Amino acid sequence: MKSFLQKLTDELTSKYGEDLSRIQLIFPTRRAGLFFRKELATRLTRPVWAPAIFSVQDFISAYTTFTIPDPLTLRFELYKIYRKFFPGESFDRFYPWGELLIRDFDDLDRYLADPQKVFSLITDIREIDQVFTLADEDMEKLKTFWKSFFDKDPSKLKTEFMNTWEHLGAIYHEFKESLSKRSIAYEGMAIRELAERFRINGAPSTDNFDAIVFAGFYALSPAEEQIIQSFLKTGKSEIIWDADAYYTDDPRQEAGSFLRDHPLVGDAFKWKEDFFSSIPKKIEMAGIPLQVGQAKYAGSLVQELMKEKDFRPERTVVVIPDENLLFPVLYALPAELEDINVTMGYPLHATPVFSLFESLIALQRNCSVDKEKNDTFYFRDVLNILNHPYILLIDTGAIRTWMIAYEKEKISGLFPEN
Repeated sequence: MKSFLQKLTDELTSKYGEDLSRIQLIFPTRRAGLFFRKELATRLTRPVWAPAIFSVQDFISAYTTFTIPDPLTLRFELYKIYRKFFPGESFDRFYPWGELLIRDFDDLDRYLADPQKVFSLITDIREIDQVFTLADEDMEKLKTFWKSFFDKDPSKLKTEFMNTWEHLGAIYHEFKESLSKRSIAYEGMAIRELAERFRINGAPSTDNFDAIVFAGFYALSPAEEQIIQSFLKTGKSEIIWDADAYYTDDPRQEAGSFLRDHPLVGDAFKWKEDFFSSIPKKIEMAGIPLQVGQAKYAGSLVQELMKEKDFRPERTVVVIPDENLLFPVLYALPAELEDINVTMGYPLHATPVFSLFESLIALQRNCSVDKEKNDTFYFRDVLNILNHPYILLIDTGAIRTWMIAYEKEKISGLFPEN
């Protein structure tokens, strides 16, 4: 039974031969492109030029007129605009709120939503029917949400929410205008600009390629759909879906609704397999107390798998339900397992570098000056820093020697600066 990437490789080599240098492939992620390269390498019988392989993010970056900067740059730019409407807001308080705002703006643009309608300040429940055109179910959800804000005696939280909501439309437009002047954008803004440009002017020339193939996509945003549709109209592009009959053929399976109902898919899409129902599965369950025990057990399972002759690390996945388990699992994996690809995020506040900065800030915050005008530090703050794993890496021997001396003399109170 062939995998999706194996079938895709067979499809392309049978249609275009082994030389795929004039084929452009777009995948949902860079990881998918990497595994396609590996699969293609196993099929080739001679050295050839590889196809142009992009993730959808890289593909958009290649065609958009904007540069997509790092998230922190975007947050600073948004803070400049936000401060015009809320002058008293510090950057520390704004930071998490700014992250949420950019995410919402990104979704708004990906879905080609009308910002004027989205940020309308509804003051009467009857206005909803006039402003929005939605399905009955969505309309009821929207009405339920806004009804809670029509109280004659609103709480402080409601008042703050309404005050913020009143300015979101202006913040959105000024933020995008500010970014445009610098030729930068968040990803959703770049996708929207591209979709609207392609809708008016059509897709750009594809003379450099014999074919453009979109492969392995699932649920697309309206902006992404519009971009792909523009290329499909050129007659030199195609889209290949990775689907399973278990989801697409059963109307009760919500996960298959996009592939069942979307006109971009059609009835004869490639490829619909039946892997979920037909591939034999071996499922074992084990009750392990505490997260550390679960991490160690996962490591032992991988150790056993590595003893099998057909073990392939790139075909083995460890799925963890809690991001806090990431480092315990990494430490529990066998040392012989050299190459590990982590595809999940990890919160900054849970990293060792965050705790180190917290300790350094506490050290300065609790610093005092003695009679000789020397800086002195609280002993617990000093110990927290010296015991930090990153600090220990600097000179473990010297730090351990000092710690032993400290334990013997039982110094208490404040340490002199030197």
